[in-house]
Amino acid sequence: MKEFIIQSIPEYKLKLKTTQCQNPIGLTQLQFVKENKKDGKVTHTSTSEFFLNENEIKMLITSLGKING
Repeated sequence: MKEFIIQSIPEYKLKLKTTQCQNPIGLTQLQFVKENKKDGKVTHTSTSEFFLNENEIKMLITSLGKING
């Protein structure tokens, strides 16, 4: 599993966790985890989970690059 912090500010932290699936082969599990904080303590956590293949991940990266490009 790999974990990346996308954004971290006093009010919340957004992390991306990626894991290669063993079955079916070729899928990657992406978990976007948002932790809401108050006074430095986590008050709420929400997770969005997606299963994408390599081509879908490439399309996602390309699309995200076009947002500000």
